[in-house]
Amino acid sequence: MTPVSFPAPTLILWAATVRARSLTDRLIVGQTSGCTEQSVFPDHITNWLAKGQTLTQIREQARVGGVPITILDPLTRWLPNWRLPAYMNAEERAFQETDQNTFFEYAAGLQVKKMSVIDGIGARVDLSEIVLAFERMCDKARELGMLVQVEFMPFGSIPDLATAWEIVRRANRENGGLVFDTYHYFRGYPDPNLLAQLPGEKVFAVQASDAGTAIQGGSLYADQMHFRQEPGQGNFPLIEIIRTLRAIGGLRNVGAELFSDEADRLTPAVLGAQVGEALRQLLNAAEEEPA
Repeated sequence: MTPVSFPAPTLILWAATVRARSLTDRLIVGQTSGCTEQSVFPDHITNWLAKGQTLTQIREQARVGGVPITILDPLTRWLPNWRLPAYMNAEERAFQETDQNTFFEYAAGLQVKKMSVIDGIGARVDLSEIVLAFERMCDKARELGMLVQVEFMPFGSIPDLATAWEIVRRANRENGGLVFDTYHYFRGYPDPNLLAQLPGEKVFAVQASDAGTAIQGGSLYADQMHFRQEPGQGNFPLIEIIRTLRAIGGLRNVGAELFSDEADRLTPAVLGAQVGEALRQLLNAAEEEPA
């Protein structure tokens, strides 16, 4: 049987990779890496607005710079009985605190195509309630012409691919799907058989990163926030998983997502060159026939 051929994926500059940088520097990273779209965190938008920019100015600066903002990622305050943990520092609180009304205001002003929803706190929420909340997000996003992608995290209330897929399946919304993060997949509960059976059109985006065998920083949370590596630098079997995603048609939008202190220290041009090369090598290797 002749294998199905899919077009080359759109390359995404995920906000985590440039989390400490100005929009101008992000454009340099995007241009240098070959990314043609980018995501932003809502708290970054809040900071830029506080400095006097408008949503229109932010949107147009990114568009003119060749790396338009197409994803607002993530909305954290979407599940019932959401509470912000007292242990979080100011930076972590800012990442979590954007409310739904503000988030959708930003999404409308930026004219993004997609939004992500996550839970990294691990609140005890019944699956049926999560499904209902996801349905509501999809219905609200449809008014703006947006897709909604749910992300699983091993330390959250949506801990794995199976749970995330069950939410998407049961919600049964045309604009509802998954964002597949390789870090959370391999640090959590890998399920290659399930992934191979998923309808690829429901994998809206892929976040690719690598990591070492041992968890660094004393906890999984610290490891994922500070020590992620570029694809090919760590020990995750990324080529295998990218091949599976391509085979099911789920590799349409992909980029490196690096919560990395090491990446934060690089100049924009160097970071962009390294990220772009690592991503291209991963995608090229996945196209080759297994030995």
